[in-house]
Amino acid sequence: MHRPLIGTLAALLYPALVLAQTAAWSNYAGNAQHTAVSPIASQSLQGIRWQTAVDLNPQYTGNDLLAHYGSPVITANNTVVVPVKTGATDGFRLEGRAGTDGALLWTQTTDYALPVHGWTPSYSPTIAPGNTLYYAGAGGTIYTRGNLDAAGSVTPTQLSFLGAGGDAGDLGTYLANKTNFDANVRISTPITSDGSGNIYFGFQVQN
Repeated sequence: MHRPLIGTLAALLYPALVLAQTAAWSNYAGNAQHTAVSPIASQSLQGIRWQTAVDLNPQYTGNDLLAHYGSPVITANNTVVVPVKTGATDGFRLEGRAGTDGALLWTQTTDYALPVHGWTPSYSPTIAPGNTLYYAGAGGTIYTRGNLDAAGSVTPTQLSFLGAGGDAGDLGTYLANKTNFDANVRISTPITSDGSGNIYFGFQVQN
């Protein structure tokens, strides 16, 4: 069973620079419609090429693990971006790994906190056209970074849909009341991108 959203479901439309490069698996369940159907046939399922943990502190209820995990997303150059839960009840990071052997290329932390929930909800980023990663942050904000296929760290850009006059990306409104937004506004769905580079997500207002 899933708790109903407490608050408002909304979409953030943030125009991104659309380039020719398109991710191989860009969204939760593959695409904006979440069909989970790949146009590329899988390799043999009889062996494991590489593996990595997606939960560093799993919390069991008896023998049951009541959690949903985010879908890895994959760039056109075969970098697999894996969402990783790091804490017992909160804490997430993203890992960029080479698709050929799982070698770690980079890690990206986030200050995101989960909304009120029963089962742990999934933390799912998206790769928009132009090879740009968007992932959830604190207070309903979104982080974005590029250079997904290169090793090493990158300083992300933080965006907010709370911009003055509806100016998406403007952090002024968020920063003016950061403590209150961080405590009460939580992104509550996977982030989805469309073919034009707009991104969409739901959020929850807790109080």
